[in-house]
Amino acid sequence: MQTLLQNALEKRSDLIKLILGAFILSISTCLIGNFLNDNYKKSVLLIAVLLALIVFIFLIYTFLGNCKNSITIEAIVPLDKECKCVYDIFRYEFSKKLRETLKAVFIENEAFKKIWEEQFESKNSNENELKKNKTIERNKGNEKEFNDNPVEYYSVVKVVGEEEKKTKSEKLLEEALEYIFIDELSLNLSSFFQKKETEDNILKEYDRNDFPKILLDNRIINMLSTPFSDRQIFSKIKMKPPDGGEIIFITGTDGSMYSRFNLVLPIGSKVSRIKDGHIRVENKRIVLDLLINYTKFYSNFPVGFQYNYLGIEKENLDSRKLIITLNAKIKPLSLLTNFGWEYHKWIDSFISSLEKFCSFEYFIKEIDWESNLTRIIISNQKEEIQNNFKKEKK
Repeated sequence: MQTLLQNALEKRSDLIKLILGAFILSISTCLIGNFLNDNYKKSVLLIAVLLALIVFIFLIYTFLGNCKNSITIEAIVPLDKECKCVYDIFRYEFSKKLRETLKAVFIENEAFKKIWEEQFESKNSNENELKKNKTIERNKGNEKEFNDNPVEYYSVVKVVGEEEKKTKSEKLLEEALEYIFIDELSLNLSSFFQKKETEDNILKEYDRNDFPKILLDNRIINMLSTPFSDRQIFSKIKMKPPDGGEIIFITGTDGSMYSRFNLVLPIGSKVSRIKDGHIRVENKRIVLDLLINYTKFYSNFPVGFQYNYLGIEKENLDSRKLIITLNAKIKPLSLLTNFGWEYHKWIDSFISSLEKFCSFEYFIKEIDWESNLTRIIISNQKEEIQNNFKKEKK
């Protein structure tokens, strides 16, 4: 959200650019007029045309800068070390969907479950070794100061150079995240275009057969979108859609899941997986890049949140930072066309819905955590005063 000062400074900058452009263009026009009337040298005409081109290019460059937008959303991946799963934070929809997705994957594929749980086993062994070493160090010597006040040090390390190789569990998590965000895109598109007729010659419903590379590169998308009639886990169920209908989603009480892979987009759109964690939606008018960056860095919860809202101890939960970047761009030449832009407004709708879905900052504001924490503190203080008062009376 822009502040009053930012808005005023931007308008001032635009005004200065406009005045400067108009001044240079007037000089150019004057030189061209003089050349035509008084037969000036050709060099004068060349200078005049050059000045006009400079203004023209400058205005185009300024205009094109407004055709791009980049938004960064910070989410968190809460990992419960006790159950070796994603922790479902109440009302934080992103954590719930990630947990359910991984649960569905692990029920159907034991190998994936084993890969996922190995990361927790290695962490636990490292933590146990660290605790053991601390105990040994504290038993060495009889230095009173060291024993009474042991000092621990923590460091933040920045690694410069080649990107660290992903572990199998991190690769699996990345594929799950891609599935979640593509599924959110699918839901948003279906909702946005719900009022428009499916037979519309501007729209097309793309299914899994239109994206063979995405299915090949992402095992989770491929698994959960495979028709349920071809999956053993659903072999016992007998479901038939009504005439003219189609089953688009199935979930079992055991956590199993089927989700039809479909995207309703303007004709000519392409959805591609550029690389790990990079999904692109592109057509003749717009380009949307969705970049998912699982940083491995710890993300701190707000003060008092873990104990008072989650009701768990700090040692049981790891919260990792996830950065989602959305780069949207309108292709300049497409702006010459005035028809059909209502079919591309989904991009703003998706960006807005994605922020509500996974932004942890938005979630904290939505539950009004700062106000609630203040109430908790006041309530605790009041209870403590009352208890002290009762003790004094006794």
